[in-house]
Amino acid sequence: TTGVLVDLKVDNSDGPITISPDTAATLSWTSSGATSCTASGDWSGTKLVSGSQSTGNLTSSKTYNLSCSGPSGSNNDSVIVNVSTSPPPAGTSKLGLQLTCDNQNYWDFIDAKPRVVKLMDDFSCASGIKAMSPSTFIVGRIHESSQPMDGDPNARAQDWFNSRRGTIQSNPQVDCWEGYNEPWSLNRDQVGWYGLFEKRRTELLAGIGRKACIGNFGVAWPNIIVKDEFGNDQLNFDIWDAFRPALEAAKTHGGYLGLHEYSVPGMKCLFDSASGEGLLTARYRKIYRYYMIPNGLNIPLIITETGLARDLCNQQPVCGCSGRYNRDDVGWRAMSELINAQQYANELKWYDSILKQDSYVVGATSFI
Repeated sequence: TTGVLVDLKVDNSDGPITISPDTAATLSWTSSGATSCTASGDWSGTKLVSGSQSTGNLTSSKTYNLSCSGPSGSNNDSVIVNVSTSPPPAGTSKLGLQLTCDNQNYWDFIDAKPRVVKLMDDFSCASGIKAMSPSTFIVGRIHESSQPMDGDPNARAQDWFNSRRGTIQSNPQVDCWEGYNEPWSLNRDQVGWYGLFEKRRTELLAGIGRKACIGNFGVAWPNIIVKDEFGNDQLNFDIWDAFRPALEAAKTHGGYLGLHEYSVPGMKCLFDSASGEGLLTARYRKIYRYYMIPNGLNIPLIITETGLARDLCNQQPVCGCSGRYNRDDVGWRAMSELINAQQYANELKWYDSILKQDSYVVGATSFI
C-alpha cells in the first residue's frame, strides 16, 4: 500500500464535467507524502505537489492525468473535461431576466432558451441553466457592500479579485462577471480611476480564464451629448476617454461593456424615432455610433439592467409620470397602476425589436 495520496479536481469536482465551447475550467490538486508530481494526458510537465492551473479555453474534450511520487511510493489521479458540441441555439429574442436561483418558476423561461440571464450572489442554478440551455449567456454579479474609489486602482482591483476569486472559479458556467454597480456622477479624474480599476480587474479575470463585464453605468450616464452655453447639443467624449483603458482591456481580453437602460412609464419615453436613439432606452446607440465604433472599440454590449424605474419621475415630470418615489421602485410590479401587463409586454417587444437590430448587443436582462 502506497503512502502517497493524490487528489486532482476540475472546478472543485472529481469530474467528468461539461463546459461550453471556448470556455476554461480550473484544475486544482493536493497530495500527501509526495515530493514530486508529473502531468500527462492533455497537459504535461513537472508540477508542484499542490497547486492550481487553468485549462485555457477549450474547444474539445480533454483528459488530465497527474502522477505523484515520494519516499513511500507513488499514486495518480485523473479528471475529464467534456466540451459540449452543437448546443441548441438560443431564442431569437434578446430580452432576458434577472433571476434568483431559489425561484423555481423561472425554469419554464429557461426552457425557452433565452439569450441572456443575470444572477446575483447565488449561482447554484448556473449549471442547471447551462444544462437546459447551453447557449444562454449568464452574467454574474457579486453584491458590493461598499465600492471604494480611492487609493491605488490596481491594488483595489487586486483586493476585489482576491476576495471573489473562489466564488468565480467555483462557477465556470457564468460567462462574465460584473464589478462595481452604477458608479454615478463621477468627475473625469474619478472616471479615470475607475477605468484603471476596471482595466486591472479585466486582466486579473483573464488570468484565470474568466471574462469581465465592465462599466455597468446607471441610466442616462455618462453623458455623451451635452448642452453648450447656447443650449445647443454638443458631443463630449471626456468621460469616455477617461474610461478608455478599461474599454481597450475588454477588447483585448474578450470582455463586455455593461450599461443600464430604464424608462417610465413605458419603454419608449424620450425615444426619438427619427434617429432611432433615445435619452433613456436605445441611448447605447449614441455611445456606439459616436465613440465606440469610430475608435475601434465596438466590444459586445450587455444591457445588464433594464425595465421600468419609477424614481426617474423624481428628477422631473417625464412622459406623464411625476411624484416622489423610492429608488427601489424598480420593475413593472412597482408601477402596475400606470401600465398593465399586456401594455408592458408590448413595450418590451418594441425594445427587443431595437436590440435585435444591433449585432453588437448580446442582450438585456430585465427586472419584472
